[in-house]
Amino acid sequence: MKRRSIHIIFAVATGIFFLIIQSCEKNEAPLVDFYFEVKSDTAIFNSKAIHADTYQWGFGDGQTSTEPNPIHIYEKAGDYTVTLVVTGKGGVDSQTKIVPIAPSSPYDLLTGGPDEPDGKSWGISRTITSGDAIFSPITADLGNVYLPFYNNVLEDIGLGEEYDDEFIFYYNGSYGHRVVNGGGMTGYWYATHNNLDVIKTTPYGIWLTKFTPDEHATFTFAEDTTITLRCAMEKTDSVYDVTFSDVTVIQTSEPEFFVLRDYTRSVIVKELSKDKMRVILFLSSSDVEEISQYPTHAFLMTLEAR
Repeated sequence: MKRRSIHIIFAVATGIFFLIIQSCEKNEAPLVDFYFEVKSDTAIFNSKAIHADTYQWGFGDGQTSTEPNPIHIYEKAGDYTVTLVVTGKGGVDSQTKIVPIAPSSPYDLLTGGPDEPDGKSWGISRTITSGDAIFSPITADLGNVYLPFYNNVLEDIGLGEEYDDEFIFYYNGSYGHRVVNGGGMTGYWYATHNNLDVIKTTPYGIWLTKFTPDEHATFTFAEDTTITLRCAMEKTDSVYDVTFSDVTVIQTSEPEFFVLRDYTRSVIVKELSKDKMRVILFLSSSDVEEISQYPTHAFLMTLEAR
């Protein structure tokens, strides 16, 4: 009887011991660390945690995530305090680090930067920005509104398919161009004088002409530059010079073009952000043959990143 009692006591003690061991195993405190890689405005996070059941990230810009390994895009440059808190059966642990997001250069905004081997695509926006319009006569301050733009204006003049074309800028200086209907927007005088194959005409000085993109095209991007254009007054024989100072200019290699195919190949970038670009294009439409290559109108248009 005494031996049986000993066996019972031993069994109970053994059970209690294993329960204690299991309880300790289940309640081990979590430990966490994390690492990150920054590519332009994007931070790629990887957590290293043990005994953790839940993850709570704070990215320092008001945004959060519960994923173990999130990817986060920052809207602005700056140094962000990022905190990861993990919880487990044994408690809570956290880790905090500073994530620096450097300002994107205008060139990186245009091309997507060195980490975008496929370049960055832009297309004409169906939604205008306030102030988008045609200006004539051309002045440096674009003070002479000839015709305001409105949403989907290309649809109304029969060129709605041009919203689907894409203009692609690569970090290495290459330029791509996708056309959906085999053509591109062209000034009517330019099309006429160069005997281009016309797909569609409009009464607004812009025609659609056949165009095959150049697979070996390049572009230049000049910041803080000054350009002077010889401009013409529509339906007169008068010409004058307009100087645009401290501007950013895009120019593609021939025979390529950016948005509008015309005599003036320089395109002025008035505004550039990650998602939007506003550009000034130039159209020649003088009826006087001798000066028909000089621009008479400036177009301020909005493009969107695709």
